[in-house]
Amino acid sequence: MHAKRFGLIAALLGLVSGLAEAAFLCAKPLPVVFLEPDVQYPIWFIAPTVGAGLLGLIGIVIGAVADYLRPRYPWTTAYLAALGGGIVALYAGAVLRLLHGGGGGLLAALANGPTWICFLSGWSVIFAILKGSPKSETFLCSRDGTAIFRCIPPALVIGLTICLSGLAISAIHRSTALVSQARENERAQSPNFVLITLDTVRADHLSSYGYARPTTPHLDSLSKKGVLFENAVAPTSWTLASHASIFTGLLPHQHGANQAAPLQPGPLTAAMVLASRGYETAGFSANLSYGFAGWGIRQGFESYTDDSSSFRHNLAKTIAGQDILQPAYQQAVAFDDFDRRTADELNADVMRWFERRSARPYFLFINYYDAHLSYRAPSPFDHRFGRPSRAVIRETYLSRDGHLSRPLTPQEQISLIAGYDNCLSYLDEQVGKLISRMTRSSDFSNTIVLITSDHGEAFGEHGRYGHGWDLSREVLHVPLIIFGPGIPSGLRIPHVARIRDLFATLVDLQGGDSVERRSSLRRFWTPGYVSNPFDETAISEFITATPEFRPALISLITPQWHFVRDSDGHEELYDWEGDPKEQHNLARDLAQATTIGELRSQLVDGIGGSVPPWRGPEYLGALDGPAESFAHHALFALLDRGNTPQLRQRIGDMQAHLAKGSPAHPRRIEPIEEEIIRSLPYQ
Repeated sequence: MHAKRFGLIAALLGLVSGLAEAAFLCAKPLPVVFLEPDVQYPIWFIAPTVGAGLLGLIGIVIGAVADYLRPRYPWTTAYLAALGGGIVALYAGAVLRLLHGGGGGLLAALANGPTWICFLSGWSVIFAILKGSPKSETFLCSRDGTAIFRCIPPALVIGLTICLSGLAISAIHRSTALVSQARENERAQSPNFVLITLDTVRADHLSSYGYARPTTPHLDSLSKKGVLFENAVAPTSWTLASHASIFTGLLPHQHGANQAAPLQPGPLTAAMVLASRGYETAGFSANLSYGFAGWGIRQGFESYTDDSSSFRHNLAKTIAGQDILQPAYQQAVAFDDFDRRTADELNADVMRWFERRSARPYFLFINYYDAHLSYRAPSPFDHRFGRPSRAVIRETYLSRDGHLSRPLTPQEQISLIAGYDNCLSYLDEQVGKLISRMTRSSDFSNTIVLITSDHGEAFGEHGRYGHGWDLSREVLHVPLIIFGPGIPSGLRIPHVARIRDLFATLVDLQGGDSVERRSSLRRFWTPGYVSNPFDETAISEFITATPEFRPALISLITPQWHFVRDSDGHEELYDWEGDPKEQHNLARDLAQATTIGELRSQLVDGIGGSVPPWRGPEYLGALDGPAESFAHHALFALLDRGNTPQLRQRIGDMQAHLAKGSPAHPRRIEPIEEEIIRSLPYQ
C-alpha cells in the first residue's frame, strides 16, 4: 500500500516541479546571453512527465521498502517517508536553483543553500506528520487513498491543458504559413540560393582538395559543375562568429558575436536583405552549441528550424536529462550528445519545407553538424576508413583548450583522423542525396548552391585538437564551392578568398549594384579580372570569453604569407607556399624583418579602414603595442585612408551602403570631426 501512495505523492510533486521547470526554460533563455530560449512547446510535456516519472519511481521504491520492513519494524515507515520527502525536496531544490538563475542540475544543487532548506523542510514536515499520531498518517496511509486521488486530477488537467495549448499554437502557426504559401501563384525569375555550411570541415580532407582518401566523391562531382576556391579563408576558428561574418560580411570585431554575446540586431544579414527583396527565407541548423535561434543567427529568416523543438533536445535540457540520461548515454552507447541530429534527419526536415515552399524565390540555409566531435558516423560509415578509439574520443571530447592530458600514439592519431574522415564521408553522401532530390524540382535550374565550412579542425599539428583555440591553417582553410546558372563549370580559383564575402556574393548574384560586386566572389570568375592588393588578403580574428586568461589573436593571410599576432606581442610568420603545414615559424628570422613590418602595417591599415561601430573591440587586443594602443593606429588609418593603396574597399562598406546608402568612397574625415571619432564607444 505504501508503494502506491508514496509513488502517487512523489509523482504529484514531480509533476508540479516539472511544470515550474518548463515554465522557466520557456521564459528565460539559457545561457542568459541567448536572445531567445533554446526550448519550445515540447518541454511542457517532457519536463512534467520526466519529473513525475522520476520522482514517482523513487516513491514506489521507498514505499515498497516500507511495506517490506513495516511488519518487523513499524517505526521505519516514518523514516523512509522522511527520506522520500527529502529526495523530492532535493529535486524541488534543484528546480528552485534553476529558477534563481543557477545551473548544473542536481549535482550543483547539492552545494546550494535553498536546496538544503527544501531538503530539511521536507524531511522535518513528513517526519513530524508520521510520528505525531496514527491519525496524522491518514494523508499517506489511508486505506482508500482518496486524499491522494482527489489531488491528482486537477494537476493533470492543468499540465495537459498547457501542453495541448502549446501544440495547438504550433499547429495554427504552421497552417497559417501553409495558407500564406498557397496564395502564391507565380514563381519569380530571381535565382534561388542554397547556402550549405559543413560545420568543422577542413579543406585539406576533401579529395577535391588533394586528400589521399576518397572522402568526398559527391562534393568532388559538384565542384566540377562550378567554381572551387582553393584558398578560401574563414574569419575565425569557431562557429558563431564565423557564421555571423558569413551572414553580414563583417569581421568579428565589427559584429561582436563571441562566446558571451550573440549576434545582436543591427547589421543587415543576407537573409534580411533577400527577404526585403521578396525571397522566402528558411534556415535549418543541427549545431548543438551556437546554431540555436537564440544566438541571433535566425535574423531575417521567415522559418528557422533548430533542435529547440525536438523531443531529444528538450529532454536533454531537463535536470534529469543533464544528470542522468546524458551520462548514461555516454557510458552505455557513445561518448556523444544524445540529442545530436544527423544529416539524414536534417535532410528530412529540409525536404518537408522544400516540398511546401511558396512560389517565391527562396534562400535556404543548411548547417550540418556531423563532422564535429565526437566523430561518430552511422553504419556503414562508422568503419569506412577505420574505427576510432572510444578512449581517444573521450579524451579529445574532454580536452581543455585543445590540449590532451597525454600525447597520442601514432595508432591513436590514425584512429582519431579515421573517425573524422568517416563522418566526412557520411556527410558527403547526405549532401549528395539532398542535392539529387532538389534537382527533381522544376526550378532547380535557376538555383545557385554555395557550399563552405565555418572553420576547420585541428589534429595536433600545433599541439591542439578540435577548434576555437587559435588561428592556424588547419582551422582557417575551408572548402568553398559555388555552382549554378551563370557560374562557369570546372574552374579552380587559386586566389585568397574570404568566406565572409559570401554576403556580398549573394546580394550581387541576386541582382545588386556595382557597389556589392567589388567584394563579391563573382569578381574572381569574371572575364578580364585583375586582382588588386585588397583581393589578395584575408583577415581573421579570435578571442575567448575570458581574454584575461588567453591572449586575443589576429592574422593576415596573403597568397604567400600567414602572419599571426597575439595580444601578448608574440608573432608568427609562415610561408604558405613553401610550408603549407605551418611547421616553421619565420618570425624570428632576421631576413623576414621587412616582410613582417609590411604585413603588420597592412593588418593595422586594414582594420583601421573597417566600418564602425566596432561592437567587439576586444578582438583587436592583438594589435595593441607596448608603447601605444591600437586606437591610435586605427584613428591614424581612418584619417589617412585616402592615401592608403590597400584600402580600395573598406571592410563592411557594403553594410553601410545597403543600410544608409553611403557612397562607395567615403569622404576624408575633417579635423573638426576628430574629437567625435575619438569619443566613439568602440574606437
